[in-house]
Amino acid sequence: MEKNHLHISENGIVHNIPYCKIKRLQARRSSCEIYLDEWEVDFLLIPKSMKEVMEGEMDKAECFVKIHRSHVINLEKLKHYHKTKSKVELFSGEILPVSDGQRTLFIEAFNKF
Repeated sequence: MEKNHLHISENGIVHNIPYCKIKRLQARRSSCEIYLDEWEVDFLLIPKSMKEVMEGEMDKAECFVKIHRSHVINLEKLKHYHKTKSKVELFSGEILPVSDGQRTLFIEAFNKF
C-alpha cells in the first residue's frame, strides 16, 4: 500500500497531513518548515532537518522534488517553471529558485510527473 500522508509531531500533537496538502518544505538550519495548503495553519516548524523528513516518511513520494539545497516542492502545486530565470512558481504565487545543481533532477522529475 502506497503511503500518501505524513505524520508530524509538534508540541505533543501528531498531525496526519495528506501529501496533497503540502506545498513545499524549506530547510532552516537544523529544522524544517512545512508549508501547507488549506490547513488550519500556513506552516509547521519541526525539529528535524529537511533531509531527515525527505529520507524518512516521504522517501517514496514521487510528487516531491528538491529544487535547491533549502527547497523541496510538491509537483502537484507547481504552476510554472521559468527556464530562463531558473525559477518555479507555485499556484499560491510563491516563486522559488531552482539551483544549477538540482536543475537536471528537477526537470527529470517534472517530465515524469
